[in-house]
Formats: sequence, C-alpha cells, structure tokens
Amino acid sequence: MYDGPERHPSEVATLSTHGTRLVQLDSRSPSVDDRVFRILPGQHLITVALDDEPPAGGRGRRTSQGALAVCAEVKAMHLYRVRPAYDGDRWGPEIFDETAGAVIPASVQKPENAHCVTGPSGLVDPFTATAATLERSGASSAQIEAAVAQMRPDPGATRVHVQSDADIRAGRGFDETYVPRSTLDLHMDLGYAGGGRDLVTATFANGEESTLSSGDGLILALGADFTPIWIGDVLGLGAGATFGLKYAEVGASNGRVSLLRFPLAATMNVFVGVSRRWLLLFRAGVVEDTNARLTGNGVANLPDIPLSSSLGFIGEAGVAFARGDHLGMSLTMRITAIDYSYGGETIPAANIGVVMSLYYNHWR
Repeated sequence: MYDGPERHPSEVATLSTHGTRLVQLDSRSPSVDDRVFRILPGQHLITVALDDEPPAGGRGRRTSQGALAVCAEVKAMHLYRVRPAYDGDRWGPEIFDETAGAVIPASVQKPENAHCVTGPSGLVDPFTATAATLERSGASSAQIEAAVAQMRPDPGATRVHVQSDADIRAGRGFDETYVPRSTLDLHMDLGYAGGGRDLVTATFANGEESTLSSGDGLILALGADFTPIWIGDVLGLGAGATFGLKYAEVGASNGRVSLLRFPLAATMNVFVGVSRRWLLLFRAGVVEDTNARLTGNGVANLPDIPLSSSLGFIGEAGVAFARGDHLGMSLTMRITAIDYSYGGETIPAANIGVVMSLYYNHWR
C-alpha cells in the first residue's frame, strides 16, 4: 500500500492483521479481503476494527461497532501483526513486531481525530504531546481536557460485541464502514413502465376509458451484475444482464387485450459509493423485447399478433443499499428507447418506469 513502483522486499515492512480488520492505513482504504500489506518504513496511522474468532465456548465472532486508531513506526524487513488485546468486554489494537519479538507501545485514539506526533527520538504519546502544546499556548485546564477528550475512543468502539446467528442474518455486528464491496450481484426486479404509441382503448359502461400503449407493462425479471473493478472502493465498473417478462392489459368484463414480451438486456454498469452501505447506480446498454405479441379475447377477440422488436437502448439510474449480510436492494428509474414492427409498420415503444430490485451480494 504505497505509491510508485513495487519495491524490493528489503525496502518494505510487512503488516498483517490477526483478529482485526484493517480499515485504513494513513489515508488509504484496503480491499476488505486483504490481510497482509506491504508498507514503506516510517510512521503510519493504522485504523482497525475488531473481527476475531469466537471466544472460548462461544459461537459468534467478536466484532466492534467502530474502529480504533494507533500510530506505529515500522522498519524495513520487519513483520508486524495487528491483533486485539482484550480487557474483559473491552478491546484495543496491539501491534506486535514479530521480527523483534516485542509489542510496540501505542496509544489508542478515536480515528476521526487521530494523529501521530514525532519527538526527537521518534513517536511520542499524542495525548501528552497535545496537552503540552496547549499548555504552552496558555490554554486552561478545561480547554486542555476537552481537546484531549476529543482524541479518546468512543466507549462503544472499544466494547466487544459477540455476534449471534440472528445478528449476522439481520446485518448487525459490523459498523457501516466495513460492509464489503460486491463483485457478483444476483437480483430480482419488480417495476412498472409506461409510454409508447397507443394501441387499444377500452371504454367502460360508465364512460371511462383505459388505454394500452406499446411501452406499458408490469416488469418482472432476474438479473446478474458482475463488478470486477473497484477503484478505491468508491467507483465500481462492470457489466450485467437481465431477462424477464413485461405484461400489460386493458379491457372490461366482456373482453380484454394484452401485450406480453420477454425483455433481454445487456448493460455496462457503474457504481459510485457514497458510503459503505449506500451507492449510486448507473446502467446503460442494449435491450430486445423477445417474443412480443398482442392478443385479445371476448369481444376483443384477436389472433395472436407477433411484434418484431428492434435492438433498443436501456438506461437506468438510482440508489442501491447493501445491508451487510449479503442482501441489498435498489430503486432506479429506467428509460427504454425501442421500436416494434408489424406488417411493415414501425410502432414506437419508448417508455419510462420505476424498478425496485432485491439483491444477493457476493463479496470479493
């Protein structure tokens, strides 16, 4: 985790996590599955969350509702392990230098206000250094204590939470920050769209009318999104495909006319993370409404009228939410530009709709 070309092993240190999850190294966020990191020698601000095996006799993993930060100065060719140190139902990160066989002394800080302070002989305690600096500037004891208190970890972040099966199913136990990005999403779509040319108008006994247009229909589909590229865990790039049915009908008790088709779409997808749980979703691609046909019964009795579909454009934009237990959902607006043809006549069927999707997320 450094800029520039890959360094020789003799020029870097190795940092690994054991019972913890690396949230951030300085200003960098790692891939959630990574447990071993090559870093440059020097001072680093290391932010981790608890993610440990179950305690003795327990079944649920030990996790934390927040992250904690520590400063460490590392040396080239040394192996460092970030592990949890427990004190009853509390925990804190501990950095162990495997090469030297010693624990590196470090003060635990709140990530939002954490910083490293250097003295003549290396890193110094940030709490003591901050207090001394404020005292020299003439700050009162109350002001000093308030500033130092802002650096101390929140009690909730230091408490050990033992996950139950119910926690995992409900997405509890991991702070929002640690919901992984997904590389493969399976989803089921439900929505409705309207638009296109009017095909049939039904008149009811009370004089009211209802119209069936070529772009109208209830949407039910299954799909998959493959997102192999995540840039900084913020921008996801990939592709997807969906196949389903779209159905609309109009009529009265004495006759009905229906329009059925089976849309098949292939898209390029872009996900933009606005937090670890919330993302913006954009799709654009091609679609074909396969096996489209117009049918009628009763007084509207019609032979099946097959409609040929052009290769159209589909665009979609909306928001997606990842619960953190492999489940998620999205709500999008979908625009489709497509035409049908029958007997040499082109029938515009462009439409706009709203789609809600339920997801199963496969984490990377």
